[in-house]
Amino acid sequence: MKKYLALLAFIGFTSCSALNEPEPNAPIAESYFFPESNGLQYTYSHDDHNTSDTSTYYVVVGQNYGSFSRLERYENGAIVDGDPFYYYKTATSRDGISQCLLSKDGMAENIIALQGELTVGSSWAANDDGSIVATVQDHYDFYYLVGREKKYDDVVVVKYVDSREESGTYILRYFANGYGLIHEKRIIGNEADPSAEVSNLRLLELKTPNSIVPRTPDHWWDAHARFGIAPNLTPFEND
Repeated sequence: MKKYLALLAFIGFTSCSALNEPEPNAPIAESYFFPESNGLQYTYSHDDHNTSDTSTYYVVVGQNYGSFSRLERYENGAIVDGDPFYYYKTATSRDGISQCLLSKDGMAENIIALQGELTVGSSWAANDDGSIVATVQDHYDFYYLVGREKKYDDVVVVKYVDSREESGTYILRYFANGYGLIHEKRIIGNEADPSAEVSNLRLLELKTPNSIVPRTPDHWWDAHARFGIAPNLTPFEND
């Protein structure tokens, strides 16, 4: 009888332990944002209304604490001054929450592109007056771009709705762990077509300079000359 009761107690303990196991760690904002590493080259294709082009942008890391890094247009082996695609930086809110900021000029309206733990359904006010609300729509183990020719692992999707825009208008941004922004779509709602896509940005390639090429399959030097474990993702392409 004692053996029987001991067996029941053991089964009950193991069952409770299984039920009470913590959930996997939620994705953290900074891991999905642009790395702050000088010389990274992002090549995007961009369809905007009826035009299409492909552009390469070069990461220039901010020189001062708290300053913006930027994606500068890169043509014929040189940076085109004064034509950045995005300014970006990571900051901490008054409540100690990590925030990843995007800006078109580094001075006017900044957008909190990512914030804190990116659990599906979480949301936050993405600008100062709260007119833009960001919500985590999905979290994919992997995501394909460019006719399923390009695969990115561990991708978070965030939807941005601006109350100042026409109803049904929103932006979807896809962020891949270790890469940053890989896909951006702008949707405008109207009576004729409630989901008309007017802009589509896709990351075609990310190249790293020789100074930060992975030294081993799972380690690399970061922007601060620290040798650490690389994210669990497909290695960056590098010619």
